[in-house]
Amino acid sequence: MGSLIHWNFYALAGAFNGFIALIVGVHTLLRDRHSLVHRSFFSYAAFVSFWSISYAIWQMQTDKSSALYWMGWVMVFCSYIPFAFYWFAKTVIGQAETPGYLYFILPSIFACFSWNRLMVADVVPRMDIPFWPVPGLLTHVFAVLCNGLAIYSFFLMIKFWKAISGYQRRSLGWIIGMTLVAWVGGSTNWLLWYEIPVPPIPHFFVGVSFMLIAYGVLRIDLFDVDVLTSIVRETKLSVLGTMSASINHELKSPLYVVKTRSQMCLDEIDRLAPVTGTERIDTLVTNLEIVKRETLRMIDIVQRFSSFMNQDTKKPAAKLVMLRPIIEDTLWLLSNEIETKKIRVVIDVPSDYAVFFVKRDLEEILFILLKNACEAVADEGGVINLLGRYETLCFVISIIDNGPGVPEMIQKQLFNPFVTKNKPGGTGLGLYIVQKLTAQNGAKVSYLGQKLGFQIKQKSPKNMKI
Repeated sequence: MGSLIHWNFYALAGAFNGFIALIVGVHTLLRDRHSLVHRSFFSYAAFVSFWSISYAIWQMQTDKSSALYWMGWVMVFCSYIPFAFYWFAKTVIGQAETPGYLYFILPSIFACFSWNRLMVADVVPRMDIPFWPVPGLLTHVFAVLCNGLAIYSFFLMIKFWKAISGYQRRSLGWIIGMTLVAWVGGSTNWLLWYEIPVPPIPHFFVGVSFMLIAYGVLRIDLFDVDVLTSIVRETKLSVLGTMSASINHELKSPLYVVKTRSQMCLDEIDRLAPVTGTERIDTLVTNLEIVKRETLRMIDIVQRFSSFMNQDTKKPAAKLVMLRPIIEDTLWLLSNEIETKKIRVVIDVPSDYAVFFVKRDLEEILFILLKNACEAVADEGGVINLLGRYETLCFVISIIDNGPGVPEMIQKQLFNPFVTKNKPGGTGLGLYIVQKLTAQNGAKVSYLGQKLGFQIKQKSPKNMKI
């Protein structure tokens, strides 16, 4: 009778774990099918579910051949669990740059040996369980890899957890705690493999942990990336708002000195013009006028950044501005990058096209998008296309480069602050500023993929040809 009780317990525990994990995984996926965190968690939950259900069926077998067959299925799904968990851990901390399918190449190789004696040499009676697996040579490798990868995944999450605070820290702490419970419960199965006489009674911890994860999903939006990132975003923006006052003070003083000194030089050149070579004077005047103009532009940017971060409601009125000259001026500012990388720039914007924008806003938008395009293209063979066209009550500006494009994993959050492709020196604020400025001018910016690039669309009856 004792054997029968243990037998039923393990089968029921496996079925309980499997169905709970599947329900929680599907529910989490349906909450946001486009979220990488939700998709990776579903992958992890699905493999845990199929492993647990196969485990239950294996425990119900009454003959050796059937037990071996179902043990093979147990090992198939077991092969994928640590790798799916590693993918999930990487997405939770925002480091999953590798495409998801690559995480499953190695476990697929292990899965091919599931019915081979290299993985399961035999099934024999162990304690009260009639058909427990005997490890093959490959099992030892997999056991080390499986547990090592799980430990490394926890290490990454704990390291990230130590560096964050507030709501995000509590949420990640919950994830770490609950998945640790599942790993401890599932790992007790390894003991009997190596003839350590400890029955895997805590196996049901797997289902319990998924129930607690479900509670977190339902009550505290556990995997809601938008909730997590918005809280972190607002905190960082608040800090930047405080810093902007200091930046405004520290930069404006030296910039005004440069502006004043350049004006003094221009006045001195006017005084000396009659006794100095005209051609040389013209060159100096041109260069100093550029210095003065760009210094004024920097002062304006600093002032607007300070107002922007402090949500200043006062802003210049939008006017009808010619698009082509602003594009050409912006390309001149980037001429060093364009010439260094030998980028071919194609402008398909008629000279008589105009848009209803705050001029400084449009300059800043085009500068950020074109600078990003210059950085995205290769050192040789880079091409940037600027297209302008009218649609029904709408003007569209497209900026398309032949660079590698934006990684799929960050496309959804591309216009959020502090989202970057790990660009050296990048702050992740550029496209956020672009999105804010376009919205303030009644326009919308969007990323349409590598071939279509960035597109600015403004619906306004005031758009017209001059």
